[in-house]
Amino acid sequence: MLMGDEMQEDILQKAFESLWDIMEMEEAILQNKPVKSMLQDPQRQSESADQEGFLPDFSAVIRSVTGSISTGDADLLQDEAGTSAVEEAYSLIEESRRQEREKVHREKEQERKSHREKVEKLPEYVASCRTLEEIAWKVSECTRCQLCETRKRAVPGNGVVNPKVMIIGEAPGAEEDASGEPFVGRAGKYLDTWMGAIKLFRGRDLFIGNIIKCRPPGNRDPLPDEQKACIPFLRRQIRILRPKAILCVGRIAAQILTRQDVGIGRMRGPVYRYEGIPLIVTYHPSAVLRNPESYRAPVWEDLQKLSAIIRDAGS
Repeated sequence: MLMGDEMQEDILQKAFESLWDIMEMEEAILQNKPVKSMLQDPQRQSESADQEGFLPDFSAVIRSVTGSISTGDADLLQDEAGTSAVEEAYSLIEESRRQEREKVHREKEQERKSHREKVEKLPEYVASCRTLEEIAWKVSECTRCQLCETRKRAVPGNGVVNPKVMIIGEAPGAEEDASGEPFVGRAGKYLDTWMGAIKLFRGRDLFIGNIIKCRPPGNRDPLPDEQKACIPFLRRQIRILRPKAILCVGRIAAQILTRQDVGIGRMRGPVYRYEGIPLIVTYHPSAVLRNPESYRAPVWEDLQKLSAIIRDAGS
């Protein structure tokens, strides 16, 4: 029994539509959307004819398939048309998906390359800053790591030029992210108490900031690429400020600035130097608030050492 061109095209069209509908259902499942197959919904089938672009036009593909079939193969095609058409359609759709995956991969690779180039040029970019205001503006515009996508406000830090002490923490928390100011929460108020105990005050003696200028989601530890993106800003701030001493609060900040991969209890004690400036390591105020019995006395020892450094620098 020979199969006419119209019957061939009808079989192929139905095969393509069925496969397309299966693909559509797979994508709906992956995207966690309600699945309502066109095959399961006769009303959707009838309405689809009135919806321009609802299904792709498979006519060109059908012609390419049917055009290669000889009359002598018609009987065999009648038995196998459904299977071969589905295989052909599946192959074409898989090829389309492969091309789309390659396109996405190329776009992501280009994005990573662009990011690497930005980070590599960052020290030169930041070196052009001559004032703290310029640094603050460039920090607020920075897109050199993924934190720019989740922050509310960047927190470049604030305080006086040529401070007696530059205080450096790890990264902004939720309150800092909302306000754009460093150490404004409960830990910040406790930090003010520490400084007041050695006669140092915001707005007169201090510059306060963080290594990371944008809040990591969930206050997680900053990632290596985030550190690499922010360190040039901090280094430039230090060179402009030239503080008499640096007080590093918290494990992450201490590890980054001293380049020691040990706990803060083991880092405490020595006077380090960063950019030629004396640096003291101590516990973060939030840690002391959680465990004052263990940490308050060591912090007081560190603050007394910091005070002595400042006195010696002023004499």
